[in-house]
Amino acid sequence: MLTQFDLSQTLGLILAVYMGAAAIGLLTDSEGYSEVVDDFLSNNALVYLGAIMAFTMGAVIVALHNLWDTPLQFIVSLVGWAAAIEGVLMLALRRPFFTLISAIPLNVTFMRVYGAIVLCLSAVLLFLIFG
Repeated sequence: MLTQFDLSQTLGLILAVYMGAAAIGLLTDSEGYSEVVDDFLSNNALVYLGAIMAFTMGAVIVALHNLWDTPLQFIVSLVGWAAAIEGVLMLALRRPFFTLISAIPLNVTFMRVYGAIVLCLSAVLLFLIFG
């Protein structure tokens, strides 16, 4: 099945599955995810590894897929750039970046709303792929 997909569809499917799984987790275990975020932000080594992962994943997407012509290409490229920029900010400006992030109330209600938004984005990606 994946052999019939172009690069945009393949990356879009990977992102859709990742976002869908994360969204389901956010919706079904919002309290647990809120605790995970608190634990993550309090561990410098995890933040560093997360920054490296975000930058690497984003940079790979951008290097292979910096395309903006169709809605699917736009979303895939935008996610790639967002991940790369997030990784750079986490590495270079850790304290100011997390000071800004800490202004977001990472409570159960926020996690559920965020989960619903991410689930919708996952559904949009799947529609654009299989449409």
